Amino acid sequence: MTFRKTFTLHVNAHLLMRVLTPADAAVVFATIDRNRAHLGRWFQWVEGTRKIADSEAFIRKSLEQLADETDVVFGMFHDGEYLGNIGLHSMKQNNNSGMIGYWLSASAQHRGIVTACVRTLLAYAFEVRQLNRVWLFCDVDNARSQAVAERAGLVREGTFREFICNNGFRDAHFYAILRRDWNKG
Repeated sequence: MTFRKTFTLHVNAHLLMRVLTPADAAVVFATIDRNRAHLGRWFQWVEGTRKIADSEAFIRKSLEQLADETDVVFGMFHDGEYLGNIGLHSMKQNNNSGMIGYWLSASAQHRGIVTACVRTLLAYAFEVRQLNRVWLFCDVDNARSQAVAERAGLVREGTFREFICNNGFRDAHFYAILRRDWNKG
């Protein structure tokens, strides 16, 4: 894994994470559109992504947040093929933490891609951003996302009732890892 100033994180010889640009909007939208049923089960934003311009607006907002140092969103690419997004969000200077969020196309699942990217993002969060705590949440019925968190070393800290609003209110499991625990791994 290497960090470059071009905002690319190399996960391994075949997998990298790079900050998206407006030129990526068409492929991002096409991937979301092909995975609408798969992603819509977990994410409310899918319904609001109806045209390429929606993906372009998301990317532009992500670049603004990157400039403000509050969020960083990467596209995940395997041998050049775009597979989904992963990001470190809500980085607050006052509590030195950040939240991981991710989504992956259905065809790319069961290959360890998200787990490898989460581990790389944790290294970035703790080594580069010097965060103390990184956390994520997922729907209580999303066993795959729970497994990713646990494989990456995050610990389930609890369940928030009716935390997610997607086709009704849903409970969410919360996972976190501290820098001191990550350093032990």
